[in-house]
Formats: sequence, C-alpha cells, structure tokens
Amino acid sequence: MNKKTYKEFLETDVYKGEKRIFMKLFAKYFNPVTNAAFLFRKMQYMNSQKGIIAKIQTVLLRKELAEKYGILASPEAIIGKYLRFVHPTSIVIGRHVVAGEHLSLYQNTTLGGAHLGDVNKGNQPVVGNNVTLFANSLALGNITIGDDVIIGANSLLLKSVPSGVVCVGTPARYIKKIESNKEG
Repeated sequence: MNKKTYKEFLETDVYKGEKRIFMKLFAKYFNPVTNAAFLFRKMQYMNSQKGIIAKIQTVLLRKELAEKYGILASPEAIIGKYLRFVHPTSIVIGRHVVAGEHLSLYQNTTLGGAHLGDVNKGNQPVVGNNVTLFANSLALGNITIGDDVIIGANSLLLKSVPSGVVCVGTPARYIKKIESNKEG
C-alpha cells in the first residue's frame, strides 16, 4: 500500500470527511469504531513498507488491535475503502480475504478458512461491495459473496452467494432478494 492509498483509507474509514483537527484526532484515537479502523489501516501500511522497523511496527499494531479490541486481522488481507468495525470486538479477518468497498463487520464475526490448512491453501472468502456481516456471523472457506449482501446474525455461510441477497441460518441460505434503490 502506498502513502496516497493509506491517506485515502484514513479519509474514508477514519475521518469520514471531517475537516476539524480536534474531531479528526478524536476519530483517530478515542472513538472505538474509527480507532479500530485506524489501527487496521496503519498495520496494513506498515506491513507494506520495507525494513525491520516497519515489520516490528506491524507486529506491534497487530498486537494492539488484538489486545484493545480482540480483532485478529491479517495485515495481508485486501479490503477496499469504507471499512467499518461497527462494534469492534472479537472480529477475525484471514490473510487471504479479499473484500470490496463498504464492508461492515459487527461483533464476533469471522472471514476466514473453514478447515485446518485453509490459510496455506488460500481458501478464504472473496467479498463484494456493500456487504454487512451482523453479530456472530461467519463466512468461511473458498467462497464468493456478491455485492449488496447482508449476512444475518448468528449465521454460518459456507457456500457462495449471489449479489443482492439476505442470508440467514446455520448453515446460511439466502432467503430473499434485496430490492435495489439504484436508478439505472
């Protein structure tokens, strides 16, 4: 991740267009929702840098994110702009997770492997844009989640789902299409 991308992520995920310096500092350091996003993005940025100091900072940021919020996230995960840790506690994001923009994760959610060894095989979810995982939901294994998907609370998603659906249950199945408000 280059410095320009890092700054864009801070604007979209942490500052959210805020121009006042006091409010930016509050978002960056004191608001748990945006502080978790800041730590995650800074960890990703430091991981992309060369040198031992950057690698040590990556480890320390990963440790801080885990200790402060219980978020175990790989700095190698690829997640687009507008990431939201809505209730930042007990969230897992695997190394090979790829997600688009506007990903919202509630407490106790996991994006990762379904079986031992999946991390080594890269068997982790690919997530589209505008996806929300509600509390205690899991999306596991080599699956694809389309755009505009809601995964309901306490759901276990083990199979790919198309765009524009609501998924619930264990195992999760899609129960209805989401009506789009988009014109076009």
